[in-house]
Amino acid sequence: MGVQRGRPFHEQIADALRGDIQAGTYAEGDQLPSERELRERFGVSVNTIRAAIVQLRAEGLVRSQQGRGVFVDRTGPPRRLSDDTLRGFAFYRALERQGLQAAVTTSIARAPASAEVAEALDIAPGAEVLVHERLTRAEGGPPIFLATNYFPADVAEAVPQLEAESASGLTKWLGEAYGPLAGEDVLDSRMPTPEERERLAIPDSVPVLVIRGINRDSEGRALHYVTKVSVAGRMEYGYRFGKRA
Repeated sequence: MGVQRGRPFHEQIADALRGDIQAGTYAEGDQLPSERELRERFGVSVNTIRAAIVQLRAEGLVRSQQGRGVFVDRTGPPRRLSDDTLRGFAFYRALERQGLQAAVTTSIARAPASAEVAEALDIAPGAEVLVHERLTRAEGGPPIFLATNYFPADVAEAVPQLEAESASGLTKWLGEAYGPLAGEDVLDSRMPTPEERERLAIPDSVPVLVIRGINRDSEGRALHYVTKVSVAGRMEYGYRFGKRA
């Protein structure tokens, strides 16, 4: 089985191996084929094979043991990658990689912008914003995070999909309407508020990760502000930087 032109070869190989893992061809703890065997299967260089393994390791699907090889390891929590975020469906991608189904509760309303939201979106305090809130979990599991998304009123008018409760991939819809987006996140940790503890079913003494993110268009205008409160230990967040093969 070879690779096809159009997408980077290592991504295609990672897709194929991920599919094998999800299909059970390689079960938890199984060793993947050697680099030589993978080179013969896909007809690519050893560097391309290694780049594909790096991708799977970043996704939390495999682990490498020096001198032994690469093994399937999906024992950790789902891992959302920075690569996923601007492609849209980041939460769903993270779950799908581990063979999990998402269960999401959504509420949508119009409200005046608080001082924090107004500053993030560069609008006047009290200006109307669309508030899109999601409580997320894997099907059958405890809540993972609570995400509250804010959009200026004119952005909500320009992208009507944002007001659909069933809509997923909010950044995907923004990107289709406004072109390529640039994102920035600020991360902090703290103990949860009483309301967060109740809604997220958080045990005593468990902290939360707080992510505040802004998505901008190519001219730097803020289109989207999100605050995400994520329960420690229920999802990992992977950030990668620099040029990759």
